[in-house]
Amino acid sequence: MTVPSTDEPLCDFDGVFVKHLPFEFLPKGAWKTSDVIEYYARGDAQHVLGDREDKQRIISLSTLDPITYWVGDSGWRGYIVIEFQWSRSIVLECPVKANAAYILAGDWRSLLHESKGRLLTDYSHDTTKVVHKGDGLMRVRQALERNS
Repeated sequence: MTVPSTDEPLCDFDGVFVKHLPFEFLPKGAWKTSDVIEYYARGDAQHVLGDREDKQRIISLSTLDPITYWVGDSGWRGYIVIEFQWSRSIVLECPVKANAAYILAGDWRSLLHESKGRLLTDYSHDTTKVVHKGDGLMRVRQALERNS
């Protein structure tokens, strides 16, 4: 597997690299898919998700073979960034029922500093919103493939 370039140290857990961003998605640490699911199930995530958690989203996205879960220190509460070797886009996901995933292309690191509203208006050419209904996973994959 090719290791994504970074100035930061990387850890490889279950074949998925974990990197840190300067804003919060998940607490710092080493994360596997099962750790991500467990995080959302524990009490420390309940302030974000309440009883609306949908862990099947993380399980479904893990079938797309992620290489990195990005975690950080502050910002988009409850969200994680999922990176794939086969796409230059990422998935921004918070597993809450009736919530959407955002697929970001281009300079996605800078886009993460924007609000959802601005992503959809000012950066619509780099943003795809996928509401999790019906064939949501297929639409996420298609959006990722557009920038592969």
